[in-house]
Amino acid sequence: MTIASTRFVFLPKPKRRWFQFRLRTLFVLVVVAAAPCVWLKAKLDRKQKERVAIAEIESLGGFVLYDWENADQEGPPGPAWLRRLFGDDFFARMIWSDICGQEVTDGSLVYLDPLADLEFVDLSGAEKITDNGLCHLKALSHLRALVLGAGVTDQAVGHLKELTQLRELIVEDSSVTDAGVAELQKALPNCKILR
Repeated sequence: MTIASTRFVFLPKPKRRWFQFRLRTLFVLVVVAAAPCVWLKAKLDRKQKERVAIAEIESLGGFVLYDWENADQEGPPGPAWLRRLFGDDFFARMIWSDICGQEVTDGSLVYLDPLADLEFVDLSGAEKITDNGLCHLKALSHLRALVLGAGVTDQAVGHLKELTQLRELIVEDSSVTDAGVAELQKALPNCKILR
């Protein structure tokens, strides 16, 4: 009985090249590269919705004001080449909207929904806006000042109570009574209500 000897041949280990990655590393790189793209797409979609809303508000006779216009700056913020690419309003925040005109109704306030950064809304010139239309103001989480029109009554108090960031409410042109003002003042202690 003979035992055959076995030879093992060891091949040299291939050298790793600098551009070789593990699958996990590649996945991390893809996620890191995709995150800014997701943010950019979300911002572009939001700005597109804002532009549509602004066009509708202006078609009803209203207007909007951006933060840079309110600060008396010469032009919109951001690099000029990026503004040409994405639009002048890409780096700007809309802070003021005046919705007025005979055509403005409760349904018109739906155009405020995508304008979450609004800080001031003037409804004094819109006489057809009633208590029911004010439910659209709930989406305005940064709303600091609000001027109500003649069609708004004490029934709007329920909608207005939810505007916890409100600091100034002007009800002089509205049909809100002293009892409604007292109820609002209790619900919004940090809000100055002007009659």
